[in-house]
Formats: sequence, C-alpha cells, structure tokens
Amino acid sequence: MHPSLFGLAATLTAFVTLIRSAPPVDLLGGAPLSDTAPPWSSVQHALRPGSLWDNPEGPLPTCSWWQNLTLGDGEQLACVWPYQVRARGDGLHVCMPRKNVGAVSITTQFVSDLVLGASGDLGSRRVTDHDDLSVTVEWTDARRTLRTPLVRGMAYATAYYVRHVPTIRSVHAILAIDGRGVEGGVSVAGKRFEVETNDGQRWIVYASRNMSFTLSGSTLTAARPLDGWLRVAAVPDGQDAVLDAHVRRIPLGGTVSANAKGDEAQVRFEWESTGRGPLLVFTLPHHRDLLPEASATTLAVETLRGEMRAYA
Repeated sequence: MHPSLFGLAATLTAFVTLIRSAPPVDLLGGAPLSDTAPPWSSVQHALRPGSLWDNPEGPLPTCSWWQNLTLGDGEQLACVWPYQVRARGDGLHVCMPRKNVGAVSITTQFVSDLVLGASGDLGSRRVTDHDDLSVTVEWTDARRTLRTPLVRGMAYATAYYVRHVPTIRSVHAILAIDGRGVEGGVSVAGKRFEVETNDGQRWIVYASRNMSFTLSGSTLTAARPLDGWLRVAAVPDGQDAVLDAHVRRIPLGGTVSANAKGDEAQVRFEWESTGRGPLLVFTLPHHRDLLPEASATTLAVETLRGEMRAYA
C-alpha cells in the first residue's frame, strides 16, 4: 500500500435504529467460521499466476474487477467506472465509453481514446499492488518506470513517470489543442492543455510541472523526460472548472469495511490519496442515496450503470 497522505474522503452509512446494548459485529472480517479444512478433495488449477504478478505467491484475488490485467497477455478490458482501461505493452489505454442504444440492447465499445505511454520501450509490465478499491500496474526497465494507479470511481486517469519521455496519443484524429487547429503540426507548453478529437470528445491533460509537447499525427511527445505525473480526463461541456479544482488530489487506493450494531449497519469506504485539496470521486446512483448532497458537483457522465456524478 502506498503511503497515505489523505484520510477519509467518503463514508457511506446506512442507519436504521440504534440499539446500544449490542456490541458491533464486523461483517467482513473477524474470526473465521472454521479453521478446519473442508472435506472435499482439492485440485491444482490449470491456470497458474504468471509473470504479470509482481508477487505471484498467494493468497491472490480470483474474481476481481481487474482480473483481466493478469490473465493471458493481460491486455484485456478492465472497467474502473466510469473509465474503461487496457494495460498494454505500449502504455495505459483509456476509454470514456459511449452507450450504443439499440432496439433490444444497450452496449459500449472500447476505443483507445487516449493512450498514456512513453517514447521507447516501456519494459516489463506487472500488477504491483491492489486493495479493495484499486489495482496498480507498473511498467519497468533497468532505470525507468511508468506506474498507473487504477482506482474505482477515478475522475482522471493518472500515470506516474520516472525518467521516461511521456507520449499521449489517440486512435482518433486530433483536431485542435487549446482551441487552435493543428494543421502542419503544433507545439504546446504548460501544466494544462485541452485536446479535441474528431469523435467529438474533449480531454484535458494535466502535468505535475511545466511540460512541452510536440504533435505529430495523433501523438504528442514531450520534449524531455518527466519525473512526475500526467493526468487526463474526458470533459463534459461546461465542467472544466470542476476538474481544474481537484486535479492535485490523486487517489491511490482504498478499503471497504462493514459492521453492524443492533439494527444499525454501516459500510465505510476509506480512500487513500496523495496531494492537496479535496478528492474527486464518481458515484453510482445507489451511493448517492446515502451521501450528503452538499458534496455533489455538477460533473456527471452517463454509463451502463446509470448516471455517475462526481462528489468531492
């Protein structure tokens, strides 16, 4: 687990009637139901943990939302919500999926809207950390690192670089940067810039320090290596200010706990993060039944699970 620089960012609590005479019961932990092995015969699974695990020794999760990152070549889809991602040899592929509504179905299709990568070979790729709410994927060679914490509800996709020259590219044609056309190529400098693509999307790219990028085709390449982070976010119309205000707080992971006392039940989400300012996290409709409305922002996106709205 990464060092925590931020405490509790969100707590979801359901209250019914409090009976103070009953001691609290930990619903997700505590004493085991039994310490005796079950009577059934055991077999070794044919699919063994491979090189995509930084530490393949057990116990390891077997039914996590991010399991595709460790199965086979590890390049299959993982739904972080609202973003979908693929971790491939060339970097983190990020998609803000659009719903395709048909007569009898609603589907989404993964498209590499933006790819956070680097100039040159990234080296080997592994899952280096995971917890209840996140997984961390890291690419390393002899002296350089690219690390991406993938956290449920993240409002931005984040990549930490060590000595890499960052690249940002898209499967779409890039039409404009900061509102300027890009015919014949263009350079951009600063800590923040906007990218518009020919599929109608607009993304904001943030950097931990001033950076210079040059566009060639649909790839932006930095002028020098970065020891720091890049963050990217798809921007619904009119929501720039919300994203700008919260970009300096970065989620790294989190835990979920639950307990009951009499007729009171409590589910607690504790986010681990770094940086400054409030943490921005997307919520699902059933979360918002329990969250204070004062924490809601105007940033919202439509997903297969309904409207996801960001809370801070």
